[in-house]
Amino acid sequence: MNEYQYDNNPNPFKRLYTIQGTLFDGQEHLLSTNNRTKVTVTYPANGKVVVLDYTFKYNVDGYPKDGFYSNRRALDMQYKCR
Repeated sequence: MNEYQYDNNPNPFKRLYTIQGTLFDGQEHLLSTNNRTKVTVTYPANGKVVVLDYTFKYNVDGYPKDGFYSNRRALDMQYKCR
């Protein structure tokens, strides 16, 4: 079972994945209005709980400009707005 927490900032991928209609297993968060900041995974078979935290810095428009996953840099995003 997965539980998710989100920020209040716009998800830059939402529109892209809605337009393309492409979705990969485990990537449902890409359709969210906001950015995923925490995932808590509970394995029913053994009750083990794993927590994944995501930390973002945001640009002036509120979009993530870089991000960290488990204290390691995972993202460096740049946008071209049209």
